[in-house]
Amino acid sequence: MKRIIISVLAALTVFMSMQCAAFAHPGSFSSDTSGTVSDLITIKKPESSSTATMKSTYSITGVGSEGISVCIYIYDGENYVAQKNSEGGIAVTTLGASGVFYKQISLNEGLNRICVRAEAADGSYQLVYLSINMIKNEVLSDLGSFTTDMQSRYNGWLN
Repeated sequence: MKRIIISVLAALTVFMSMQCAAFAHPGSFSSDTSGTVSDLITIKKPESSSTATMKSTYSITGVGSEGISVCIYIYDGENYVAQKNSEGGIAVTTLGASGVFYKQISLNEGLNRICVRAEAADGSYQLVYLSINMIKNEVLSDLGSFTTDMQSRYNGWLN
């Protein structure tokens, strides 16, 4: 009888741990979702919640406590959708002893809305929303031409 009870308890423990892991990071969530805590991770790059780059990839870095799991979500126009790993599952990074995480994302031209979701073992989670604007080289070229044109007009007025 003891063996049966122990076997049932062991099976329940395994089943419950699988259920917890399955619900750790959702596949998507709406843009009005907020976290339950605000102190699980600190984003180091980008340095502010809004930034711009000319590169098609961007590295997001941060720090947190060991055991915190981190997942990157990309806004698709309706919801934030989790990035996938090579097997097609949700790409989750669990922070090790150093507490540092690094995630590289691909950007589309224009505004890219990103969310970094960090979750603790107790189920509490933090959402950090970021806006990364990918600027085309032509925009900078046009801006340089505009600046040169304005400078020559200004110089013309002084003469």
